[in-house]
Amino acid sequence: MIASSNIKSNTDHLLRLHSDILLSGDELMPGHLGTLTPGRTYLLTGNYNNIYTVSLIIMLEILKRDEPVVLVDGANQFEVYSLARLAKINAIEPYQILQRVFISRAFTAYQMDSLIRNGVRPFLRQINSRTLFVFGLLHTFYDDHVSTRDSLRSLEGIRLALDLMKKEGISIVFASEFLFPARKDKVNLFKKMVLMSDEIYRLNDESLKLIPLRRG
Repeated sequence: MIASSNIKSNTDHLLRLHSDILLSGDELMPGHLGTLTPGRTYLLTGNYNNIYTVSLIIMLEILKRDEPVVLVDGANQFEVYSLARLAKINAIEPYQILQRVFISRAFTAYQMDSLIRNGVRPFLRQINSRTLFVFGLLHTFYDDHVSTRDSLRSLEGIRLALDLMKKEGISIVFASEFLFPARKDKVNLFKKMVLMSDEIYRLNDESLKLIPLRRG
């Protein structure tokens, strides 16, 4: 768990940059991704824990348009404090923002699999949401109790489920810090997530800007 003082300091630093969300050379501010292309998957990766705070900035841009978002959190990194603070800086009542965020946490690989393959799609329709965030897609699959074979099979099923959502115009945002699995054969899981993604961005920790690695 991140200490509150670290969250505040980290968020304040990002907010100083958030005022300028213009494209800048090969780097762009996270707010620029607030307008997501329907039916595309975005992968945001970088060092813990900045990548999740940056994801909240992107989420805020969507929420400011009165659009609900769904978050499946497999990394336990959704911070209500940070999102509420971002809302206040934008002169928005936090409750107006928070009531449009629908969160489900996944603590096991089975829960992550079940949520995305069975639960998310009908819920997106129910609340008329066009955006799905997934924090830490691979975290639960890196558990030593989950075999690599089962993980790859499950991720393939998740890919198929996400493809159906994309055909319905749902935008998907993966946020994941750089992970180093204890088992070397699980490195292939990250490659699987990369193959699921249409656009990939790495967070520059110094400038806190997103560097496009693939924009197909």
